[in-house]
Amino acid sequence: MEGRKRTVAFELGNVIVTLVGPMKDEASFVGKLMIVEESHGPDIEWHPLRLKADESQTNSPELETLDWEDVSSSVGYKANHDESIDAVEIKSIKMPNAIKFDIADLKSYKRTDLSEEHKTVITFLLKDGTNVPSFQFDVCDFGKFFAALDNYVNFQRSKKESNLYLTIDPKVEALEKSFSELDLFTESKSHIITKILHDPYNTAMGGFSKVTNYVLDYMLYNGSETDSKYPQIDISEMIPGNHLQLNIDHQEEPGYELITCIELPPRPMVTREEPVTLEEWNSHLDAEGRIKEFETLKTRIFKGGLANNIRKEAWKYLLGVFRPDVSNKEKAAIQNKNSESYFQMKLQWKSFTPDQESRFSALRDRKSLIEKDVSRTDRTHPFFEGENNANIQMLQEILMSYCMYNFDLGYVQGMSDLLSPMLVVMQDEVDAFWCFAGWLKLIGSNFELEQQGMKNQLQDLHRLLHFVDSQLCSYLEKHDSGNMYFAFRWLLILFKRDFKFMEIMRLWEVMWTGLPCKNFHLLICIAILDSEKLTIMENGYGLTEILKHVNEMSYKINLEDTLCKAEAIYLQIKNSKYRSDVVEAILGLDPLPVEEKAVIKPKDSPSSCKNGAAVFASKKNSEANESTDTIDEYVDLDQNYPTLFDLPY
Repeated sequence: MEGRKRTVAFELGNVIVTLVGPMKDEASFVGKLMIVEESHGPDIEWHPLRLKADESQTNSPELETLDWEDVSSSVGYKANHDESIDAVEIKSIKMPNAIKFDIADLKSYKRTDLSEEHKTVITFLLKDGTNVPSFQFDVCDFGKFFAALDNYVNFQRSKKESNLYLTIDPKVEALEKSFSELDLFTESKSHIITKILHDPYNTAMGGFSKVTNYVLDYMLYNGSETDSKYPQIDISEMIPGNHLQLNIDHQEEPGYELITCIELPPRPMVTREEPVTLEEWNSHLDAEGRIKEFETLKTRIFKGGLANNIRKEAWKYLLGVFRPDVSNKEKAAIQNKNSESYFQMKLQWKSFTPDQESRFSALRDRKSLIEKDVSRTDRTHPFFEGENNANIQMLQEILMSYCMYNFDLGYVQGMSDLLSPMLVVMQDEVDAFWCFAGWLKLIGSNFELEQQGMKNQLQDLHRLLHFVDSQLCSYLEKHDSGNMYFAFRWLLILFKRDFKFMEIMRLWEVMWTGLPCKNFHLLICIAILDSEKLTIMENGYGLTEILKHVNEMSYKINLEDTLCKAEAIYLQIKNSKYRSDVVEAILGLDPLPVEEKAVIKPKDSPSSCKNGAAVFASKKNSEANESTDTIDEYVDLDQNYPTLFDLPY
């Protein structure tokens, strides 16, 4: 096709693309979708035409390509806490760039039907793990587009995920159809398994003979080439129940008892509640301002989060700035002491002269890194937008003062992401500092130079996933992702760049309650992976594609669904009789009484478990409180992870 002119083979108007950013709202654009034949092959292109009607009145799009106007202040953002902190109006909106990709790069697509709106939403996934922004069609137009696309690529609905459609090679499709027509195993699955158990040799060979004859005929009469362009046939996959290992004695690792292929209890239905309101919060205060029944209040915060107008007060309790038993008078004294301490630390670094700084490399390097990071932290949020923004300066000064507060830890890239929402909520330099300091008391190990805290969390994540979903865990291990590195950013800055700005506030305050267990954030990771499991596995993603796919999920994850699923997974683990000492230690669960803990002998290796959990019991004759499992095989604690200073923006 060399030298061939560009030809538009199909064109469809009124196709909507919604671009997602870190803020609560989104911007939708109407454009035309085309199939274009280029010299290299066919492409899909979408070109924006206009902003969706009334978009500026119903949404506040938050995109790097948009210009904003703060309706409350031209410098700092000041808002009544009874109002939304996202109250902004659009000054101007620049049209997004065109979307273009090669049809040959398509791996699959996801389809969502919006029946009430008579719309269909399509998200294309590319072979490298990229998620193309979703296209929204009128129902009738969707059929027209895919009828045209059918001339270039074939799709087949996933047997495991109903809304996922995978691209298929026509040669492979024909081969699969022919195998089906051979009717290798016409009996029911249970009957086949019975036959295999009683006479595995003859049962298998009877089917294999048909396969052998067919493959020979295919190769001899349909082409003599036997290179990689022909599908590789895994005979074992054709036998139902092939994961069963018959008459094989497991060789247990010395000193360990293996427990595997257990079924977790059914996953319960979990619902979320409405946020704690100002009235409900005040009902927990006595006449002197002390909080009554703080544990009950924390449970409500875990289940529903907080209304925005009480976050400024409530976060101080959740982050340890105030104890729940202090009175209003005592709080005022603590506030004064904190203010004095903060400004003393601030004065320390501000009093350094340029000459002193020239001989203080540690301070100089930290200051340079802070200046670079704050200049690009949440700059599309109205609180931080614009040139010469006083709030950016405040962000920088808090981080510099923290270097004086914690000389050992200092500043590490990513800390500005953790401070930003606190400053937006507190809108006070002193309060934001002490909340930030309390936050880092909980997760400061994330930023240690040796990265041991991060390695431990990745290791614990693998252990939990191995217990909850051995099938997915085995898949990741086989695709060079058993080290869980794709979750590095999730854990480092606690999902700050994965949920929208208002959602991350809700997520963090839920996690600050410490409920329902220790390390609940690891179960949030597993909940996200559970939602993406079939997409990853059905597309056959490897290490690179998984990393890209996870990054592409930013700001598209449903927070409430994720929290419900994470809590449900916790309840599954809590109610399991097979949980290991390792899992109990990670989540801080009380050990089950010996008489209640089930112990079974394995019949499968972990890698062969198709469903359910796979767990390893603690080491025999080990000392109390010491437990282990096979994680070290997959997570190398000496592995050189990318430096924290390379966190991409």
